[in-house]
Amino acid sequence: MALEVVLVIILVWFGLGAGIAAWIYADTKVRKKAADWNWVAIGFFLSVIGAIAYVVAANAEKKRAYQYPPATKYENPEYEFEGEKHEASPHPAPKSGTKAGTEKKKEEVKQIEGLPRCRHCGAAISEHEWQCPKCGAKLK
Repeated sequence: MALEVVLVIILVWFGLGAGIAAWIYADTKVRKKAADWNWVAIGFFLSVIGAIAYVVAANAEKKRAYQYPPATKYENPEYEFEGEKHEASPHPAPKSGTKAGTEKKKEEVKQIEGLPRCRHCGAAISEHEWQCPKCGAKLK
């Protein structure tokens, strides 16, 4: 009698496992991936436990596949500095080759309102970027 109960439990376990393995195989096809036979075997042998593990792993992979922020689709803007214009300015601009001239230009660029800048190189960046497109520094 006890042997019959054990055999019934084993048959139900592997019958359910076969159904779960078929579901995992079909789900990998729906996700447009090649069938991962490791997950199919895990689903067959571990049955419900394997199905739970597969769902957790598939959701974690789905989160990794979604990449936020989206890739930037604009080119960096080009700016003209007041010192480079041909108009006469009330304040004489320092020579562009001097260190003071370069520092002044950097300060002017940083003062443009509403435009986020990389704290390392001063390049124009999007608010959604994680990495500077110019120098590669991590921004957030």
